[in-house]
Amino acid sequence: MKIKSYIKLSAYILEHWLPRKKNEIKASTYTRYEGLCVRITEYLGEELLSELTPADVYYFYDELRECKRLDSRFIPTKECVHILKSRYTRPEIVNKAGVGMGTADSLRAGKKVKPKTAEKIAKTIGMPAESLFTQQSGRLSPQTIVHYHRLLYSIIKDAMFDELIQDNIMLRVRPPKLDEAAEARYLEADEAKELMRLLDGYGAYPYAAILKLIMFTGMRRGEACGLEWQDIDFEHGSLSIRRTSNYLPAKGVYTDTPKTRQGRRTIAFGTAVAKLLDLHRERQNKQRAEYGSGWIETGRLFTTDDGRPINPTSVTKYFHRFVERHGLPDCCVHSLRHTNASLLIAANTPITTIAGRLGHSDPSITLRIYSHQLSAENRKAGKAIEGIFE
Repeated sequence: MKIKSYIKLSAYILEHWLPRKKNEIKASTYTRYEGLCVRITEYLGEELLSELTPADVYYFYDELRECKRLDSRFIPTKECVHILKSRYTRPEIVNKAGVGMGTADSLRAGKKVKPKTAEKIAKTIGMPAESLFTQQSGRLSPQTIVHYHRLLYSIIKDAMFDELIQDNIMLRVRPPKLDEAAEARYLEADEAKELMRLLDGYGAYPYAAILKLIMFTGMRRGEACGLEWQDIDFEHGSLSIRRTSNYLPAKGVYTDTPKTRQGRRTIAFGTAVAKLLDLHRERQNKQRAEYGSGWIETGRLFTTDDGRPINPTSVTKYFHRFVERHGLPDCCVHSLRHTNASLLIAANTPITTIAGRLGHSDPSITLRIYSHQLSAENRKAGKAIEGIFE
């Protein structure tokens, strides 16, 4: 089949690249590629292959950092492991639950398993799955994002060999870093202050407000976009995270639940955030009055001109342009969340408090992600104690 010179990336992948690869690689590898291509075609598929740019790819990587895993995993609790070891032999687990010997070993070792396996074990033991397993955090790992990078490189390289494009743009795309701590791109205190100043002076409505709110609270982008006015408690100075707002080309803007159980949380705020929200509400009320009967009431804080929930990806695109226009350090919307955590660490805020505000399921996650900032504070503490005895 002859390939058209002006072809969309999705058409090239689904109609040509994947069918070709099916005959060239192992079935397991093909299944993995097929799964990765789902998000590639969802976020980049509408781009013409010949017009794809490194900026488009970087945007895709930023979107991946906000994504939930498509394949949830469940981790056995200590109680679950104890029950499996004390009540059942390995062959009994295999026979009663209908799982493989390797899966039985993984369960007894406390390793993550698929949802169906968790259901089988819960049925076998006779207890709710929720009390026997904890769901793994939905965030994609840096290693997974690297897999996307490598696959995109292969796809674009093959398109070049097919003479559909002149060069492989992926040669000009920096691979995502594997070090999880390095993934936590954040701004220094003076850089954060400069960003806030620029947003005050040049930020557009409603993007300036949402970006500043993320900086102040450490919320995820989707959590901020999902806020409703009923979630704001001005009297007690707090806001509640109850939902997220996300976007996929095939679904449009849609509402989802927070990433983890701990994601449902309350974040306290001070007078600066109260003033920010008050001003934003005034501007929204003015816009509502201007639209009159054309306004679509959703109760959301951050909306389009006519009241519909804002597209989260528009926040990412706006921020990229804002950073570039004002010569700010390389960062993304998620960097504001990391900056919030870094500044709290520098202010000697207890790590458990930071973890709670960020919605981490365990403080150890916070410790792992921000280990480099904590190391710096540890060095300061070492010098401080020496200074006391000088």
